[in-house]
Amino acid sequence: MHSPFNLQKPIAIGSDHAGFDYKEELIFLAKGFLFKDFGTHSKDSVDYPDFAHPVAQAVENDEAAFGICSAARLMGWPYYGQ
Repeated sequence: MHSPFNLQKPIAIGSDHAGFDYKEELIFLAKGFLFKDFGTHSKDSVDYPDFAHPVAQAVENDEAAFGICSAARLMGWPYYGQ
């Protein structure tokens, strides 16, 4: 499989409480890929910047191939991924 990303590096992934199930399902379905999970690690209510910022930072610092953020509405997340 050809990819424009360096898949020798992990994929940074994070979610707020509303996106927790989506994040866990993606990690489960994408077997064979490396992930760095920035949380959240439960369905307890949290603020998305606490998880979106570390995902974006990992990509910016070249510690991750790319980042995925999961939330119910994704409002505000694109600002952290740019």
